[in-house]
Amino acid sequence: MASAMTGRERIKAALMGQPVDRPPLNLGSSFHLHTRLPDDDFLWSWTKERRFLELREYARPWCDSYCGFEPPLFNRYMMVTANRIKTELVQASPDKRRIIGTISLPGGDVYYEDHQTTGFATDWHIETPGDDMKALDRMIEAPFEVDENAVHKTIELFNMLEADLDDNGYPQIFFALPGGCDFSLHASGNF
Repeated sequence: MASAMTGRERIKAALMGQPVDRPPLNLGSSFHLHTRLPDDDFLWSWTKERRFLELREYARPWCDSYCGFEPPLFNRYMMVTANRIKTELVQASPDKRRIIGTISLPGGDVYYEDHQTTGFATDWHIETPGDDMKALDRMIEAPFEVDENAVHKTIELFNMLEADLDDNGYPQIFFALPGGCDFSLHASGNF
């Protein structure tokens, strides 16, 4: 058995198949143990409630953090470059909001719509951009361009998360793949 380890050391050792002082414990991506809580009070207001904060602090000594984000560079829209995707956030009611998306493609735009409900940290996909194979083909054929703004935003988000976690855990980056599955990378070290 290894001597006492930080959360970061414990997670790294476990991922590498090396001895750990105890198994890493993580309570899931919605149970934030790092310093910064999510900014979006519409979806994440429950993380600011007293009973949640008390539970978070009670669990902290036994838990490690894999805390992740999805870089703006990648998406589930056949990896169309981020600068081709524009979104508009519309408050439909006090409890609901809509995200209306436009993807600019050669041969014409395609559209999608997601819904969000307060207190639920997820998007509900209501309309997809590719309702036929021709639309999917156009998304695949869209020229790839490096979106410098998305690159810089990704680096900024990663470095903020790494600083927040400090020795408590590892940043986790989700790369959305065109087929709708997620690939996770546990990374350390500034970009």
